[in-house]
Amino acid sequence: MNFITNLRIRTKLNILVTLVSLLLVGIGIIGLVGINASNGALSTVYNDHLVAINQLNELRNQQMQIRLELATARQETDAFEVLNHIDKVTSSIFQVDTLITAYKERKINSEEKQLFETFIADRLNFGRFGVMPMMEMIQEERLSQADKLREDTLD
Repeated sequence: MNFITNLRIRTKLNILVTLVSLLLVGIGIIGLVGINASNGALSTVYNDHLVAINQLNELRNQQMQIRLELATARQETDAFEVLNHIDKVTSSIFQVDTLITAYKERKINSEEKQLFETFIADRLNFGRFGVMPMMEMIQEERLSQADKLREDTLD
């Protein structure tokens, strides 16, 4: 301690400024490392979760569009308008398939995989026993059967 009291004020101030500068540089480096780690974690959340949520949301929107187009086609009396709505349904089915293909390409954990496989099975059931027969019934003007199918399968 005697060593510090024998130093001149100028030397003491230089030592103090140097120590504080080193401390600030250390804190800055720790802060940059923390920001980099948080940036990596946020990037993972975005790429692994938010993109998937957006894909699934678009998938849900397309499926609702299919239901809406089928309901609208059922209400039409003009055959050309019915075909227009059926074409929109076919387009939405293609977009759903594209979205599912894009979703399959990402890596998913076991729980997501199980939910996705259940969703695919339900979607195939919905398409085979709901959408496709409904399109045929509407085109063939079997409207009472189409209404019954809509109540039993699509709603």
